[in-house]
Amino acid sequence: MANKKTRVPAIQLQGLWETIKLFPWPHICEPTRRLYCRHEGSGTTQKEQPHYHHGKTTRISSGAQCAVGMVVNKLKGKMLAKKMNIHIENITHSKSRHNFLKCVWRGEYPEKGGHQREKTHSWVQLKHQLTQPRETHSMKNSREVLQLLGSRPYKFMAN
Repeated sequence: MANKKTRVPAIQLQGLWETIKLFPWPHICEPTRRLYCRHEGSGTTQKEQPHYHHGKTTRISSGAQCAVGMVVNKLKGKMLAKKMNIHIENITHSKSRHNFLKCVWRGEYPEKGGHQREKTHSWVQLKHQLTQPRETHSMKNSREVLQLLGSRPYKFMAN
């Protein structure tokens, strides 16, 4: 009876848009990996917080009953993946996930849940496009002679 493995109930983190279930064993935690969280450290709940990681977006690597394993990108000449364990009271959902879900609900990502691709059966660009520069336009001048604008001398600006 003592060697029989019992399944521990999942820890539920209440998020803005969904509930993440974290299990105490890494092999059960596979679907929750690659989820993004924010590290919101508070000295009242956990002492010796890692320096310079407050407010950073991290990836979940493993889960336990009271803590979550996270991977943070640390910049020290190059990007280093740093693993640390954080209490679940000190993490919140990342806003990047919320922005992605907002795009899915609007139908900008048809492969992820939008309905435009089903109707048109065409390929759609999934990356965010940068705004293009404005087109050229000309201005009309009622006067024939144009004034050249330049900087004012310093002695006139002092008054």
